Amino acid sequence: MKAIDVEEFAQICLDIEKDQKGQGNYANALFISELRKMISTFPTVDAVPVKHGRWLPVLNGIDDDTNPAFDCSECDAMCNKKHNYCPACGAKMDSEEQNE
Repeated sequence: MKAIDVEEFAQICLDIEKDQKGQGNYANALFISELRKMISTFPTVDAVPVKHGRWLPVLNGIDDDTNPAFDCSECDAMCNKKHNYCPACGAKMDSEEQNE
């Protein structure tokens, strides 16, 4: 699915509609007008860019094999288990691991 800016699309349609009327192309202007009205009735979503991160191992001075801890690379939230998403900020944990 791709999201569009409906207000910007409506403005572009309005500009084209005015241009078509000015050129005497009333059928085209009517079509664009109807298109502009129709798109304003479509359902909308609140799209948010996806953050991508990775889990960074935390050296906590305890036996890390039995008491693991990981920091989110995006928000520094600490977890004791690697999740697919950070429970604090929602970052998708799919960034490449880097050897440091």
